Amino acid sequence: MRQRQADWLTFLRDLSFILCVAVAAGCLMDTCPWSSFYPLGDSAVFAYIGKQMTAGKLPYIDMFDHKGPLLYLIEYLGFRISPESFMGIWFLELCNLAVTVWLLLRLCADLSQKKSAGYLSVALSFLLCGRSVFEGGNFAEEYALPWISYAMLVFFRFFREKSYRKRDIVLLGIAFAAVFCLRANMVTAWLVMMPMVVAVLISEKRAGEIGSCAVLFSGGILITSIPIVVVWGRENGLKMLWDCYISFNTAYSGSIRMDFPMLLHLTGSFLSKLAPGIILTAIGLALNRKKPVYWINLVIFTFSVLMAEMSGRDYPHYMIFALPAVTVGMMGFFDRALVLSEQKQRDRKMAFLLLMCCVILLSATVLRQVKNHSRPEDNEPALNWLRENTEENTDVLVLGNSCWVYLASDRHTENRFFYQTPPVQISEKLMREFLAELREHPSDVVIDYAAGDWEQDIRDMLLSNGFEHIKYGTINIFEREKPAA
Repeated sequence: MRQRQADWLTFLRDLSFILCVAVAAGCLMDTCPWSSFYPLGDSAVFAYIGKQMTAGKLPYIDMFDHKGPLLYLIEYLGFRISPESFMGIWFLELCNLAVTVWLLLRLCADLSQKKSAGYLSVALSFLLCGRSVFEGGNFAEEYALPWISYAMLVFFRFFREKSYRKRDIVLLGIAFAAVFCLRANMVTAWLVMMPMVVAVLISEKRAGEIGSCAVLFSGGILITSIPIVVVWGRENGLKMLWDCYISFNTAYSGSIRMDFPMLLHLTGSFLSKLAPGIILTAIGLALNRKKPVYWINLVIFTFSVLMAEMSGRDYPHYMIFALPAVTVGMMGFFDRALVLSEQKQRDRKMAFLLLMCCVILLSATVLRQVKNHSRPEDNEPALNWLRENTEENTDVLVLGNSCWVYLASDRHTENRFFYQTPPVQISEKLMREFLAELREHPSDVVIDYAAGDWEQDIRDMLLSNGFEHIKYGTINIFEREKPAA
């Protein structure tokens, strides 16, 4: 009876902690109901695509972008849940964060009996390091967190117990395909640990199991792939998916000139965003240098940084998918820092941690409401002009990565290249398609947020094709001249 009561109390504490951390981290997201910001940057691109999918359009076919197909299905689902707001996307983000926290708590419990160490590692990873890299959330890296956490949980358990369950191998395949279909360069956990698993099986004279594991793993990949193949296959869009996601990103990575100074800059930039976690990880590694699991975790983290650097950009959100490795690293520190014999005080410590999470949650909420009571983007000149001079069915094209304009004004474009430039500069073929579409199927209005000398050619083309240039504040607006009545 006492054991059942103790298990029930433990479950309630874990559940409370999971919800507190998930909602506290969720308050950092721009999709949060009380957020004072629209999703910006790439997040706005994904949200716009999801919203257009509810109107029957498909990424790659009707809208060009180069992230994985699963990301757009998540955005679509978010707008199906809540068509008129970002509430649906935020709900999915909360679920995503909650599952991640739950899996990381299980992973920490496998590494140490000290639950307080797990609570501290997870809370600090999300609310201290995560705060520096989430960038408003709704990124592919964020949605990969539970899958990566699950992979690390299964792999580390195998290294400890030298055994596995068949269903875990299938789920590893599902998780691998899910991460690959979000953003391919985030599969570092599998790239690092699968060769190690094969080596262990061979060394223990269990090589015969490799084939059956490969079949189960492939079955998991197939399960994830089926809905994607069905959605794009029925519209004959699989080739376009391949061209936009695989071929374009391969060409993009190949176009990056990665010299040593640039590599140092990117590494320093990424590591600085996770500095508190990295410091604790380094100390924990020194304290646990005889435990292989922490060295394997270091390899995963190192490869994660290198894979993030493939883009040649130092956007903080590129490091979101490294948070599970940071959590494990910090676990090594707190496992040695906390004393196991504090049995009677443990409940009070956990209660304190939960209270701390609630305080952080409330503080984040209040700060977001007080500091930014109204959305600053609502006063942008482009929005004011669109509201005064266009209607909801007006075809509006926004050049530059400023898709928040679509979301804030409730406008859209029929153009496949709906936010280029600059992405299509990577491919001469796509650049020609973009210019041809702009010339042959011009939008009614073009909002020019793009920057760079070569965009002048686009402006000249618009002027030569019957567009009027309007300087509205700091924004260049091009409006197609209406035919005389």
